[in-house]
Amino acid sequence: MSLRQDSALVALLSFALGLLLAVMPLKANARGVSPYLPLHISPEAERQIERLMVLAGDPVLTRPIPAARVHDALKYYCEEPNTLCRQVRSYLKRYSQTDGFTYANLELNAKSDESIPLPNQRGEDSDNAATINAQLYLRLNQHWYAFLGGERREDGESMEGTYSSFGVDWMQFDVGYRSHWLSPM
Repeated sequence: MSLRQDSALVALLSFALGLLLAVMPLKANARGVSPYLPLHISPEAERQIERLMVLAGDPVLTRPIPAARVHDALKYYCEEPNTLCRQVRSYLKRYSQTDGFTYANLELNAKSDESIPLPNQRGEDSDNAATINAQLYLRLNQHWYAFLGGERREDGESMEGTYSSFGVDWMQFDVGYRSHWLSPM
């Protein structure tokens, strides 16, 4: 294909994507995209969410967990109010805002002389004294989220958690760097 044909194809695809994004909000019964709960979640909140998912009959083996899946578990399990449901709803409130922080962490470690990979720390070594990571989000509309995240360590930095999600509840596209955690199975 020539350069002119390539640019025409790109223009056509851009127009089709723009049209798709413009038409999506017109569909009233679509829920929109679901933000994901971060991998860097507090242990207490993670335990509560996992417990709710198991009690609702929808155990989770992979991460990140879509917030819509947790909302569905709340509807299924929380017909009568209880402490677990209140705590999970309180945690999920942050995703109903138009913008905000999903997490911000600062971790300080005792530095070691030799470099040993730490288990379950996704490539971090024992000679790393400090790690800072954060993620914030902006909900542009019901069908489009933008996330900006990053991590800084002594051995470098990454843009982990920077991505954009757009679509509807049955079709969601994530473009960028969204971290994953797969089940040990």
